[in-house]
Amino acid sequence: MRLCLLFTGVFAFAHASTPAPSEPEETPIQILNVAMRQAIRNVDLMNLVAGDAVGEDATLNMQRANADSIEAQKIGDYMQETTRILIEENGAEVLSKLQGIDALAELEAQLESHPKPEGSRKKRQTDDRELGSTMSEIRRFMGGNKYDDGFNSVRRRATRGGVLPSTRHVSNNIFAEASIPAFDTRYNHFLQQFGQWIAHDIVFTPSAVGPNGASLDCSQCESANLTTNCAPIEVPGDDQFFPTLTANRRQACIRLTRAINGQKGLGPRAQINQNTHFLDLSQVYGSTDCIAKELRTGKDGQMIMYTEDGYHLPPRDANHNKWAAQIRQLRPTLSDDTVYQETRRLMIALYQFHVYSEYLPKIVGQRKMNEFQLTPRGLTTTYNARINPSVSVEFCTAAFRFGHSQDGFTTIGTGIDLGRHIFYMDPLYDKTATISTMTQGGRTCITLSFSPLASGVDLAAVNVQRGREKGIHPYNEVRARIPGLSSVLSFDALRRDIGLDNIELLKKTYASVDDIDLYVGILLERASDPTALLGPTGSHLIADQFAAFRRGDRFFYESSTSPGALTQVEFDAIRNFSLAQLICENTDGMEQVQGDIFQHGGPRVRCDRFRPFPMNSLLF
Repeated sequence: MRLCLLFTGVFAFAHASTPAPSEPEETPIQILNVAMRQAIRNVDLMNLVAGDAVGEDATLNMQRANADSIEAQKIGDYMQETTRILIEENGAEVLSKLQGIDALAELEAQLESHPKPEGSRKKRQTDDRELGSTMSEIRRFMGGNKYDDGFNSVRRRATRGGVLPSTRHVSNNIFAEASIPAFDTRYNHFLQQFGQWIAHDIVFTPSAVGPNGASLDCSQCESANLTTNCAPIEVPGDDQFFPTLTANRRQACIRLTRAINGQKGLGPRAQINQNTHFLDLSQVYGSTDCIAKELRTGKDGQMIMYTEDGYHLPPRDANHNKWAAQIRQLRPTLSDDTVYQETRRLMIALYQFHVYSEYLPKIVGQRKMNEFQLTPRGLTTTYNARINPSVSVEFCTAAFRFGHSQDGFTTIGTGIDLGRHIFYMDPLYDKTATISTMTQGGRTCITLSFSPLASGVDLAAVNVQRGREKGIHPYNEVRARIPGLSSVLSFDALRRDIGLDNIELLKKTYASVDDIDLYVGILLERASDPTALLGPTGSHLIADQFAAFRRGDRFFYESSTSPGALTQVEFDAIRNFSLAQLICENTDGMEQVQGDIFQHGGPRVRCDRFRPFPMNSLLF
């Protein structure tokens, strides 16, 4: 009996002291797939809650995502939620452990509900040919981001604790009172309009959508709690224009929908460009073959003309058709597509020449033109395949939005509230304000250097909020990357660049100099170059971007080695055809124009003094 008990005790001790077999540790790919499955469920549920559509208006229509962007958002939202779950459950270091896995392939497998072959799960190589193409990511001049959580949350935290001021409060405090000259007497309103034209060519970041492409209702302050794709702007309690409370006595907000998240892998939120990133007249020819086809007549290389009250819009379409007709007459055996492509090639070259020779020097100044070698010189071999030509988020969200501050709120010949139609111009094509009348007004009216709120859209507040929702760095951090500038420790240290009056406004608005939004700092900076409109930070970001366009575009008009490169005869013809001549030849009733189309009150030239474009001397 004792022996039996002894054996029993020994056996029990041995059994108790033997560790239970542990469960095998999850592999990185298992960790990823578990997080992805949960992310898909979470995002689909959030879409059901936050998917209420709002009434369509002109602004929403102009920010509408196409089918490709909507699909990109679907992937981006799943990737973002997967990233959040992974970091929350495993720490930020988990992302480095997953770098060798193609997260996009894994997500596609999850969405298809069946496994992919193992070989397809290896990291795919980045195809640099996609850089700058439609639907590709916008780059970051600063490299990283300033999202509050490091990967998605709108920047709201102030440097010293608490929250940043509402961007509407920033607009009220600074832009309504800022010491900025109201007008720049050197230039007319064409300068602003041409800048807007360029912006609509090189970038279009569509707004996020709800299920089935429905517009998100981001008008309520609470909407940001329902979906990460809303970033409404709080109306301060002392606002003199917008209601501060809703009908049910809650905090009022200005609607703002975040830009579509188009990230294709794990990590921070990324914005995409629905246009191509190049200076290629996307706003005339479209950014895809499908859109381009819809804009053509299919005969003689002609574009379909939009006609309103007998006027053809816009002038560049009219010039395309005129040149196409000349080519057809000179070479009647050419196909419709050949005539179209040859005309398009010449039109894009002309446009790029106008941008670099007539527009850009006035914005960034001659110093930056020289520093970045932007002045047109002739046919070159400067194309560099290693340069990323994509637009930067700092450029398109802050620096190149300076043109919004130049917008007036009335138009020639008719009273239109631009607050409701700021991005939707059909109401402006009125019989009382013909294209000729508006063109005449644009070249005779001086341009605004800055314009505070004068309508139902606070573009300043929206632009500042755009910077925060896209996670761009604040002004003080960006200026530290600009040659000749550095970060500062106090507001007063900005006196040389911004001026005492504006520094006092900054002190009243921000708790720390490190909180100043990039858009605000750029607009308040004084121009250090007398030939520039902008200060050193804005000028540098813009010059850097246009240098990337020039050297990173294989088809740039100055490149002598690109497919379809200009001949010397063609190049000479292009650089002898000014923007003033383009306006003259395509505007009814125009008899004379400033030689420099952007100069207010400059010497005028009779339109009949311009030499016709020498199409007959060009070889096709």
